[in-house]
Amino acid sequence: MAEQDGTAEAAAIETSLRGLGTPQGAVSEKAYLKSDLEFTGTPVPAVRATIRAWRRSRPDLTHAELIAVTKPLPPEVAARLLAARAGQRGRGKPR
Repeated sequence: MAEQDGTAEAAAIETSLRGLGTPQGAVSEKAYLKSDLEFTGTPVPAVRATIRAWRRSRPDLTHAELIAVTKPLPPEVAARLLAARAGQRGRGKPR
């Protein structure tokens, strides 16, 4: 990852997720969670698949780089990114 702050990577992930979401889904998520946060309306399976693909395409990503990418992301997306990393470690894969 060229950028240490992770902003470009985070923006690419968020753009991907927004492209998979719907306005109706965003309204539904917001109402269900009774939150003031902004939602993408992306179904959970699509979020998981996007995060998994992103993480697998970066096998040499360090922990510090991963944390840098998670900082600008919404908490639910950041948590999935970190979980994807933990899942890879759990399967005996390096880093």
